[in-house]
Amino acid sequence: DGSLRWKKERDRGIFKAWDLFRLLAPKRRTHSLYAAMIDAFGSIGKEGIAVGLLDLADNHGLTPNLAMFNAALRSCRSVEAVTDVRAKMLARRIRGNSATKKLLERAAAGADLTQNYKYFK
Repeated sequence: DGSLRWKKERDRGIFKAWDLFRLLAPKRRTHSLYAAMIDAFGSIGKEGIAVGLLDLADNHGLTPNLAMFNAALRSCRSVEAVTDVRAKMLARRIRGNSATKKLLERAAAGADLTQNYKYFK
């Protein structure tokens, strides 16, 4: 099936990007690069890896910014994950924007969070 083949190729590409990301010295990884990796893993349903990249960045001395947090919120598939990301934002005093507000509202309303990437690209 073409759709299945496409998904396998997409997933393989994301994991190749992950391999390259890991080869970079942590000090060379930027906010934009982390946000892109968070988005990439979120787009294939790897919520745990995506949200975990916030902690990885922080552990390597790069304080997560709003773009990274919004990418993590897009990757969330459960209200618990949204709550965890929101708590990390609040702990760092990161103020959200309109996209943050919409993502949080979707979670609070019980929306199907697996559809976040359909609405927030």
